[in-house]
Amino acid sequence: MTLLGIPSNGQTNGITIPNVGSLLLAFDPNRPVKGLNDFPAENIPPVAATFHFFHLMVGIGVLLLILVSYSLIQMWRGKIENQAWLLKLLVPSVILPELGNQFGWFTAEIGRQPWIVYGLLRTSDGLSKVVKSEMVVTSLVLFMLIYVLLFLLFMYSLDRKIRRGPDADYAPVDPGVPATLGEVNV
Repeated sequence: MTLLGIPSNGQTNGITIPNVGSLLLAFDPNRPVKGLNDFPAENIPPVAATFHFFHLMVGIGVLLLILVSYSLIQMWRGKIENQAWLLKLLVPSVILPELGNQFGWFTAEIGRQPWIVYGLLRTSDGLSKVVKSEMVVTSLVLFMLIYVLLFLLFMYSLDRKIRRGPDADYAPVDPGVPATLGEVNV
């Protein structure tokens, strides 16, 4: 299993952990794993893109786990309000789950090429004879515009809510005691 590396010429050069791939795939660290070299060249997906998108997705997940864990520790200690750098970092980090989700989707879609249904239907055979490429491009552009608009509205609403601050009726139960995750003021 490769943690960090650069794929080139069908090989990945980098930091690897031996036998972990076999353990994850077959629950047996000694079982051989079928590699890309065991497949015909026409059945191999774009390796570099799949590799990098997967690692970007996992990297974002790890970064978010670290950020949330540190933030929770600081909140439980009652010191999160005093760390402006952390609060400023948390605001733009709301986009990271969406980016991780998109990178995961790219990994799945690029990694399954050249198949729509593995072993049964190739992508080249799944093309519609009725839907023209211009129609597909138009729908993709329109969907992208809708998603960009939704993203901008989300960021505007989020920024507006953050600038306004908490609701006026919100007050900690006891100002001397930091709030915990379970406390809700009604």
